[in-house]
Amino acid sequence: MSEKRKKYDREFGEGAVWIVEETGKSIARIAWALGVNEGILGNWVHRARAERDDGWDVSGKMIADSVRRQGLVVRRIKRRNGLTRQDKTASKFPDLLKWNFTADRPNAAADEGYEPACVE
Repeated sequence: MSEKRKKYDREFGEGAVWIVEETGKSIARIAWALGVNEGILGNWVHRARAERDDGWDVSGKMIADSVRRQGLVVRRIKRRNGLTRQDKTASKFPDLLKWNFTADRPNAAADEGYEPACVE
């Protein structure tokens, strides 16, 4: 007795090929998980790769030429420089200790002394 052949639609085959290519798992493993014959899935993958390799390589100029001939307009993506603007007048860090680092005379260090934080 011969078994009746299963028929798979095109979408199922394309989805199975996508799973094989995106996950990187073996054809045998994916075929087992989907309940498909390993040879059938292998043929689908081989055919999809051959169709992709038969495609054309196009340059940006060729695409721009085609767009211009068709009268289409390409929408350019605007880059965002920043989402928020910082306040230039705000201090970077609050001065919680209220230290005064102004020098008494030119070319002199303002913080000449060392004051320990904890004195006993």
